[in-house]
Amino acid sequence: MWNFKQANWPKFSTKVDDQLPDTDDNDSPYILSIKRCDAMRKNTKSAIPKGKMHKYKPFWTKEFTNQRNKRSSTRNSRNV
Repeated sequence: MWNFKQANWPKFSTKVDDQLPDTDDNDSPYILSIKRCDAMRKNTKSAIPKGKMHKYKPFWTKEFTNQRNKRSSTRNSRNV
């Protein structure tokens, strides 16, 4: 998981621009996109940190339980 909130976007963009060679008019759009993607992949590790959401906790309330029970009961009544 990438942590895009803490990314250093100016550093990333300058590194990608520096790594991209001058484009030839003879290159196809496919080759140009491959070159750009390769440059982006190489520079993501230095500018965009990976991280986890440590404070994420899934929640379940009584309201969800009631809704699940209602749904189950309607499904069971349709099957009978």
